[in-house]
Amino acid sequence: MTHSETSTGAANDVKTLCSIIREHGAISVVDGVTSVCAMECNPDEWGIDVLVSGSQKGFMIPPGLAFLVANERAWKVYEECKHPSFYWDWKAYRKSVQADSTPFTPAVNLFCGLDKALEMIKEEGIENMNARHKRHAMALRSAIRAIGLELVVKEDKNASHSITSIYPPEGISVPDIRKTIKEDFDVLVANGQNALKDKIFRMGTLGFVCDRDVISAVGALEATLHKLGYKFELGKGVATAIKALAEG
Repeated sequence: MTHSETSTGAANDVKTLCSIIREHGAISVVDGVTSVCAMECNPDEWGIDVLVSGSQKGFMIPPGLAFLVANERAWKVYEECKHPSFYWDWKAYRKSVQADSTPFTPAVNLFCGLDKALEMIKEEGIENMNARHKRHAMALRSAIRAIGLELVVKEDKNASHSITSIYPPEGISVPDIRKTIKEDFDVLVANGQNALKDKIFRMGTLGFVCDRDVISAVGALEATLHKLGYKFELGKGVATAIKALAEG
């Protein structure tokens, strides 16, 4: 299952789902690519059997590294596997980790970046980092509501803290929003994926993001929508974001 689902901006209740999975004797495998280092995620406490993540999201470095945590229940399944894999050989990786090494040549440049990123994470503190992501996501969601746009995920409790998906105003296309905000303000917002392509746009609050970035992005979006002809109270989104950040 996916913890933070980036195509819609939805967050799944992994803690509850894992307890149900365990009741039935199954193994939970959680995609934490956009939640680890951005949202609360406690493998031991929640009973997550396998948790995977990647370097390109909450860890704030380019893609190319993957992380995996497996508990003893998962290791038992691995040991009983009748179709072992050479590339995904957990035993080889665990043996190397215990020797402070890797089984194959790693992306050394990314390890250097990861070393610095982990310093930053340790300095900020993972609880503070999770709180920062939530604060930025909630401020953005409040600002989007303030300018009259509809959120894909309606309730804040079900929303990802990494990315927010938004419906465009009636009569204004997603490609026009993305093109204008990029050309005028050098701000990139993502398109929807597959069936949601050109139907929604997505704004991220993941990784190395600060209050300034949220306020600037909301301001750029307001200016873009105003230029494209959307009628709303100009400045209300920015004011709402500033207030939410101050109170958060």
